[in-house]
This record gives sequence, C-alpha cells and structure tokens, in this order.
Amino acid sequence: MIRKNEKQYYSSIDVARAIGIFLVVLGHAFPDASLQGGIQNNIWRAVFNIIYSFHMPLFIFLSGFVSDKYSIDVQDCLNRTLKKFKRLMVPYFCWGILYIPFRILLAQYASAEFNIARIWRMLIGDNPYSGLWFLYALFMISIIFIWLIRSDRGLKCAFLISFLMIIIGKYVSIIEPIEWVFLYLFYYLLGIYCHKSYTFIHDNLVKAKYALISGGIFVSSFVLIHQYETDLNGLISIVTSISGIMIIYILSEKFAKNEIIAQIGEYGMDIFIMSGPILVFLRIVLYKIIGISYTPYVLIATIISYVAPIFISKFIIRRSKVLSRLLLGMNK
Repeated sequence: MIRKNEKQYYSSIDVARAIGIFLVVLGHAFPDASLQGGIQNNIWRAVFNIIYSFHMPLFIFLSGFVSDKYSIDVQDCLNRTLKKFKRLMVPYFCWGILYIPFRILLAQYASAEFNIARIWRMLIGDNPYSGLWFLYALFMISIIFIWLIRSDRGLKCAFLISFLMIIIGKYVSIIEPIEWVFLYLFYYLLGIYCHKSYTFIHDNLVKAKYALISGGIFVSSFVLIHQYETDLNGLISIVTSISGIMIIYILSEKFAKNEIIAQIGEYGMDIFIMSGPILVFLRIVLYKIIGISYTPYVLIATIISYVAPIFISKFIIRRSKVLSRLLLGMNK
C-alpha cells in the first residue's frame, strides 16, 4: 500500500519493520542464548534459530527498499553520506559511549568481559553495545550504494557481484566488519530491486499462495540446514533468508492498512536501540534475582522491551531535538 505525502511512502514497510523488530526483541530475550551450550529449551531454541535465519537480512532488505535513489554527482554523494552518518553513526557512537558505564557496573552479569582499552574498536564496528554492529554494517553498505552504484546497469553488475560475495562470505572466514558487507550487501540490493519492481510484485506475487509456497521453501530449507551437515548449507541458508523475507513482505502488504502496526513500525529504530539495555536490566532483575521461570520471563521481557521504547521515545526522546539527533539520528 502506498500512502501519498511529500514523497511515495509505503506503509507496508512500516508493518514489516514492526513484525521484524518484534522478532529481533524476542530473539534477544532468551537469557541463555549467549551462554555455553546455548538455549536449553528445545521449543525456544527452534524459535531462536528460525528468527536468526532471516531477521537481519530482512532489515537490510527493508533498508535497501527505501534507498533506491541514485546519486547525481559528487556533491550529492557527499550530502547523502553526511545524512547517513547522522542517521546511523551518530546514534552508534552516542549509545556506545553511554553503554560503557553500563558494561562496567554490570560486569559480573555479563557473558563477555569488557576492556575499556578496546574502546577505539568502535571505529571498526566493535561497539561496547554489541547489538549496534547492525548500524555500522548498514552504514558501510549504504556508502557502497551511494558512491559506487549510479545507474540501473551499475545496479545489475553490483547485484551479480554481491551474490558472489555472499557465497564467498558463507564459506570463507573474513574479518569483521568486511564480512558484514559480504554477507548483507546482496539483501540491500535485493530490496532496491523489489522497490523498482514494486507494481509487478504487488500485483502478481502478493498473494496467499505465494506466501504458502515461500513458507514451504522456508521450512524445507530450514530443516535441511539444521538436520543435515552438508557443504551446501551456506547456499541453502540464502534460500532460507530470501523465503523468510518473502513471507514477511507478503504479510506486510496484507496488513498495510493496519495503522496500529504501521505506527509501531515507525518506531523500529527506537525499539531496536533501546530494547537492548531494557532486556539486560530485565534479565538481571526478573530472571537472575527474582527468579521468574524461563518461558514467563521470555514473554514478559519481550513485551516490555517491545513496548517501553515506544513510550520512552514518544514522550521523552522525540520531544527533544538534541536527544532525537544524538540518540535516534533524526533530523527534526
């Protein structure tokens, strides 16, 4: 669904963000996910694996979908680079710095030791708030598109190259943050292609039968990956991610008129950033100190961490120009 304002606006993308960010929060709510041995509950472990099979490619895809404009000249490239830096990297650095005292004070509850001497590694994507690697990766990928892809022909060439890159990234060990470009540039460009083909996709592919087909492909490929160890698992995982993206995309088009879900999606960045510290607090208080049992804790932590950032942002952060710019990268 397209909503007409100053520019073409796809409310379905906000719906997709709302669904996707819920999956992100749920995936981060498991208190034993980062411990040795991983999640012990079999059902929740399956849910965790399903989420992590496509949720990051989904957000990279959505970012590409809304970033299909080619740069005109060098000045345009510079302007767009600055805009992306303000949107992604300013929150990346601000939250990383704010998170340092948090890491030091709660060191006894952390699964990994924090060394203040490594703070410089924020420059290469290693943030004290580890979940913000996504903002760094998205910035790098955005810069590649802004500076190197300037036409439909360039997009086609880059898309083919990105497909080769993701295959290499699946099978070859590459140092971060370069690895992130290899693994996710493909999905960013796929999002751009889907935007350019929006009318065809909406009219021909956004149907229940294609959601079912995508679901079948997703389940089949997911089972193959987790039941059989083969050299093809890297390639199959790409199929899993694409089919997962397709399912969410079709669902978001079907629910595009739901204003409540779309409005939640508008707070996607807010939820993504603030849910991390909230989940850490809840994990310490509710799970470790109070001792709430596993499943109730996961559900309570997910709901609170999904909803609370919306209210914090709406009534505090977004009401301040300074806080909006520093913590959310918003230009208001």
